[in-house]
Amino acid sequence: MTNGKLWTKAFIAALGRVTAEEAKVEADKAVELFAQHLKDAKDKPVKGKLIRWRDQEMN
Repeated sequence: MTNGKLWTKAFIAALGRVTAEEAKVEADKAVELFAQHLKDAKDKPVKGKLIRWRDQEMN
């Protein structure tokens, strides 16, 4: 999803709760939060012990 699409969806969702001016602010916040989430996910990837099905031992 592009930033423009995310902003539009957040704006439309906020319109049901607040005025148009406040909805613009909420949509801007949503895009900023998502950008921060992506940055954090890129900086700290999840490093769990993932075992692919083909790497599992057959019992």
